[in-house]
Amino acid sequence: MGLSKQNYVVDNEFLSFTIWTTSYCNFNCRYCYETENKPSNFMDIETADKVIEYIRNQAKKSGKTTLWIGFHGGEPMLNTKIIKYFLDKFEADDEITYFTSMTTNGSVMDEEIIKRINEVSVSLDGAKESHNKNRITRSGEGTYDLIIENIKKIMELKDNDVRLRMVVTPDNTEDFFDNVMFAASLGFTTIVPGIDVFNKDWSDEKFRLLYDEAVRVREYRQKNWSDKNIRIAIIDEPVKMMGDCEVGVDGFQIGVNGLLYHCMYTANDPSYSIGNIVDGVDENISEEVNCLNRKKPEECDGCTNQPYCMAQRCLVLNKLTTGSYYDPSPVICKYEWLKLKLNGVNVTL
Repeated sequence: MGLSKQNYVVDNEFLSFTIWTTSYCNFNCRYCYETENKPSNFMDIETADKVIEYIRNQAKKSGKTTLWIGFHGGEPMLNTKIIKYFLDKFEADDEITYFTSMTTNGSVMDEEIIKRINEVSVSLDGAKESHNKNRITRSGEGTYDLIIENIKKIMELKDNDVRLRMVVTPDNTEDFFDNVMFAASLGFTTIVPGIDVFNKDWSDEKFRLLYDEAVRVREYRQKNWSDKNIRIAIIDEPVKMMGDCEVGVDGFQIGVNGLLYHCMYTANDPSYSIGNIVDGVDENISEEVNCLNRKKPEECDGCTNQPYCMAQRCLVLNKLTTGSYYDPSPVICKYEWLKLKLNGVNVTL
């Protein structure tokens, strides 16, 4: 059974499942955390049936009948057959309410799927020149011309109710204001910039530039968009305390072949598997991971921002960026301080 966004937001008693329809992507974005050597694996019907059974069992076990289902990849729309199969099964279920979401790079257009997904996010880094700096095809060509008409069509099909995911890197920081203006000109009202935390070229100067660009956006919005409800995550993101990440509790990452994973950053890397859809979460593994998460980096002791910082919550991300669970990423730390400053806290970048 489907669900409107309005009703879903009210009902926050839910489980979330992210389903990797494929590990393959037809793009080769320079900042992709999944690296350029993406395997060409696609979920099949047999695995999909087991995923559905697992999801329903988890819902019954938890007593929660509202589920958030995200389709992910690779590029999830490269496996439209399996997405439609899942949607058919979910919509025929009278016992459980499903809210579906998907992030797509816009290279594959399927109007039926776009209409049926509750929340669609598209990846676009801004205007053509800035976008093409990093979002390239496997042959090294820019992807802007390939996707822009599809993105406009998606916006039309969803009445402009589409989230924009924009990656900010050291080499496009100076374009931040212009890229947000461009996104707004396309009709986006929910713009979600996120920095490339894996990039080693971030510097204090680049973070100060990003801060200045974000302030320009905020001031422009106040003067010119008072009649528009345009939300920009980096500016409107409230500072809030972050609890421990509890693996295998209320969020589940399901890989192409049915393995379960820590989080989206580790999906489809078997070394980070915590179980599978047949046997469920291996509680010994999940408890081991959660014990790691409960211990905090000593370097963060005494930091006034510690309770609010992703570097003390997402230790797996520390591991992937610095090689150690307990060595916080300096890039993440700087980004968290930048968000504090944008929220009016008197800190120095």
